[in-house]
Order: sequence, then C-alpha cells, then structure tokens
Amino acid sequence: MRYLRTYSRIAQVSIFLFLVFAFFLIVSLLLSGVVTKMFDISLEQLSSLSASTPMRLITISVWVQAVSSLMLFAVPALLFAYLYHPRASEFLGLSGNIKIGKLLLVLLITLGITPMLQLIEGLISNIDFGASIKQSQKENDDTMAAFLNMPYISYLFRAVLVMAIIPGLGEELFFRGVMMRITHRSMRNFRFSILMTGVIFAMAHSNICGFVSIFLAGSLLGYIYYLTGNLWYNIIAHAFFNSLQIILEY
Repeated sequence: MRYLRTYSRIAQVSIFLFLVFAFFLIVSLLLSGVVTKMFDISLEQLSSLSASTPMRLITISVWVQAVSSLMLFAVPALLFAYLYHPRASEFLGLSGNIKIGKLLLVLLITLGITPMLQLIEGLISNIDFGASIKQSQKENDDTMAAFLNMPYISYLFRAVLVMAIIPGLGEELFFRGVMMRITHRSMRNFRFSILMTGVIFAMAHSNICGFVSIFLAGSLLGYIYYLTGNLWYNIIAHAFFNSLQIILEY
C-alpha cells in the first residue's frame, strides 16, 4: 500500500478536502433522506430549536448532532490518518503516554482561561452587527438553549457526552490531529498553522459573538498540541472546557 505521506503536499490537502466534502455530503443525505423520514420531522424543525421545543424533538436533534459530529470530524480524520501513515495513531499523536503532572497543568490553564473567554464573548455580544447577524446569533443561542435544557440529571450526562466528549474527540482529531499537522508540514511555520487552524476552528462553530473566544481557545489547544505532541491532552482539555460550561449551566 502506498501511503499518502509519499504524495505531494497539494495531493495530500486535496485528498483531505475530498474526504471532508464526501462525509459532509453523506451527512446531508442522511439528514434529508433518512432521519426526516424515520422520525417524521422536517429539516426546518431540526434547525429551529429553542428551550420551549418539545423534548422529543430536542432529543432527536441532540443525537443527530452527535452522529453528525463523529461523521464530519472524527471519521474523515481517522480515515486520512490510516491512508497517510502506516502507524495512524502515531501520526495523530495518540500513541504517547499521559503524564499526570502535565495533564493537571493543562487543565489548570484551561480552567484559568475560561472566565476570560466568557468575558470576551459577553462583551462582543453587546455589539450591534446588524439584523441578519443578530438573527443568526439568536438561532445559534436558541439551539444551545435547547441542547442545555436539562430537567433531570440524566440529561446532564447526555449533554456532557454529546456536547463535550464527542466534540473533544472528533474536533481535536480533525483540527489539531490532521489539519494542523498537514498545514505545519506544508508551511514549515508552526505559528501560522496554529493560527490558521484556530480561525477555521472558530468559523466551524458558526457563533458570531463567540468567534474570538473560540479562536483563542483553538489557538491555545494548538499550542498545547505543539508543545506536548500528544493529542490526548487536547482531547481531555477540550472535553473538560465544554463540560465545565455545561455543568455550570446545569
């Protein structure tokens, strides 16, 4: 088998983008052709959520979000790594051991930066970006409010799984494990790869008011990965950051 690491940089990036597009198309087809018919709901219902939405619809949307996140981020990243390197886990940075002292330091840094990121997002939310962006942000906030509607402790566990653990795994595999690595190897500039990945990471969240905070969080995760070379620190820190916000909301 000829691995992708022997191909040109342009070919590697092209194949990665093809995988991303292919799985985006698969998810779109599943949503429009399978999920809607299986549960007798429309795409508009899935995308127009709020805290007052019936819990059945929220539950369906939450699990659709979980599966979509895995298929859009984790699966393409794992498949690309398998095609790229004979030891895919080594390429992704998943083969190293976790040192407790280093992990605690990473978690303390994550904990310390959380209030600052929330403050920045709160300040930006007071800026008037116009009616269209305001409406887009409202839709995003309504969806988050629906997902964070947790009347029972079991809903808290579900929210942590779907909104913290799964994104922590999938997004770190995708953005730091693959995107940051191939960008770094192409540009030979780790700062550029960290910043560029941070920008795309923030854009993928479709949160106008939270763009700067998400970019800063993504850049921090990029530096953590660059300094440790072990993606497990990123996955745990990402899941910890999201879990912390969910638990505080609960």
